Amino acid sequence: MRKYKLGPNGSIIAAIDMLAVRAQEIKSQIMDIGANYVLIDTPGQMELFAFRSVGSVLINRLSMDRSAVVFVIDATQAQTPSGYVSSMLLALSTQFRFNMPQVNVLNKIDLLDRSVVDEILEWGGEETDLLREALMSNQANKLEADLSVRLSDILTAIGTIPKPIPISAKTGEGLDALYRVLHNVYIGGSDYDYLE
Repeated sequence: MRKYKLGPNGSIIAAIDMLAVRAQEIKSQIMDIGANYVLIDTPGQMELFAFRSVGSVLINRLSMDRSAVVFVIDATQAQTPSGYVSSMLLALSTQFRFNMPQVNVLNKIDLLDRSVVDEILEWGGEETDLLREALMSNQANKLEADLSVRLSDILTAIGTIPKPIPISAKTGEGLDALYRVLHNVYIGGSDYDYLE
């Protein structure tokens, strides 16, 4: 930031651009390590990474034969029905943008009561009426309720959005399930469901 006299967003943009320029060199260094799995954490500000062309370029340059995007959803943001719908729309946008297998994870579950986590997971389940009912009962604003219901209908109609895997990066809970799903992607499986 100081060297180039950039603010926080400008610094992230510059860092991503610099990474993209050096992507092949970085990929070679990663390959030299010889790891079975490599996780690359990208900037969390989606508009600065996922929605700029350099984000796709970087993902494509660093991808191996078997790669997947792990989309991290903040459980505290998804604990309301409209927050959940917003999070899943962002997940869908990322899946569309990068056109790669994607695994959605619900992180920070250690910050919520288990009953809240279970409710969030039910919204992503087979019973789409549960989310619709929650949206209608939880919205004080009719416009917000109508829009949220319509957006959830779109998510349901598309039907390709993987149910989030509940994890806690802090406690390690759920990381085994994430590993199993990523391993399935890595070995060529197509069923990305996790076993609880």
